[in-house]
Amino acid sequence: MFYRAHIKFKRACKHILDIERTLEAFARDHPDRIWVHKEHNGARLIGVEHSAALPSDIPLMIGDAVHNLRTALDHLVFELMCTFASPTSKERKHIKFPTGSSKASFDSHVRGMVRAAPQEVLDAMVSFEAFPNGQGDFLYRLAELDNTDKHTLLIAVIRAAEMPTIDGVDSLAAAFIALAGIRGAPTTSIGSRAPVIRVTTGDDVSGYDDTNATPTVLFGDSIEGLAREPVIPSINQLRESVKEAINRVTRSFS
Repeated sequence: MFYRAHIKFKRACKHILDIERTLEAFARDHPDRIWVHKEHNGARLIGVEHSAALPSDIPLMIGDAVHNLRTALDHLVFELMCTFASPTSKERKHIKFPTGSSKASFDSHVRGMVRAAPQEVLDAMVSFEAFPNGQGDFLYRLAELDNTDKHTLLIAVIRAAEMPTIDGVDSLAAAFIALAGIRGAPTTSIGSRAPVIRVTTGDDVSGYDDTNATPTVLFGDSIEGLAREPVIPSINQLRESVKEAINRVTRSFS
């Protein structure tokens, strides 16, 4: 059972692997460059210069992966309902994986989908808890991300650089990820460079000048629940959440 859900999930995994390989190759071939600029008062600016633009198809690849994950869930619920709940022809048109902006709206979505659904099917649906801060929080985020992809040309991403831990920089600055150049990400620039940290105390940081930083990609500020989160770990968490949902229903109803 649930063959369509499994093959959609498998397709999503292929898209995710393609994203990982593309970003790994980009990071290997186009490392960012750290620069250090000494000011007149002795303070130093530490920044990042990007050696190449992010591949333009990355947002499209993310959208493909997200959509296949979401449709895997829709196929899962559709087959479950049609097999065990005897929906009417009208109800069949509205069957999809339930989510909600709150527990109340999620529960309402579940119970309003197929009126004659047996309790064991309703219990399976309710157990997903696909609403903010529920057990299925990532399933809710997935649905919102897929809706974003449907209604905008591209999923917003931010080009960033992973900075090394630098002596003399406080914990907030050491964890700083430099934003630059994609879909309106906020930057302040000196020429083509985006300054990231001003160091006024601590050890000399001049030795970091002209060293490499690893390029990375974050979800943009418009992505609810995932804003400024790194793309690869986040999309892998979405994948694992979908995998667990499919496997749980498969074990219970096959």
